[in-house]
Amino acid sequence: MSHTSRQIWLKVTTPTRLERALVVLAQAAYVTFYSATYALAPTFAHRLTGYLEEVAVQAYTDYLAAIDRGAIPNGPAPDIAKLYYRLPENATIRDVVLHVRADECMVRCPLRTMLLTESRMLSTGLRRDR
Repeated sequence: MSHTSRQIWLKVTTPTRLERALVVLAQAAYVTFYSATYALAPTFAHRLTGYLEEVAVQAYTDYLAAIDRGAIPNGPAPDIAKLYYRLPENATIRDVVLHVRADECMVRCPLRTMLLTESRMLSTGLRRDR
């Protein structure tokens, strides 16, 4: 998730200070874990990132379904989202979710290609992990 996406969701959800603190702690733990993982097993780290992108795309798809069912209100898009995604003035949260999900897909696809290429190289002996 990009910095701008986090800013957008902060405008939509307005978390409490405790929730913000928990998010910061979770991000710090993840960065520490991912950095160590990348240093020890870069292929696994890439696969983990690809998996997380897949989960993010599914989560945004579920979010869209909940909006469509009426389980989540489809209010107006925050100004930061309208500016970042160049959305019309009457844009809604659903429009924002569609754009954020598209961003996640744009990251997921190159990762998948890179992982498939890396797997083929490993299986043919062209590349050895560190």
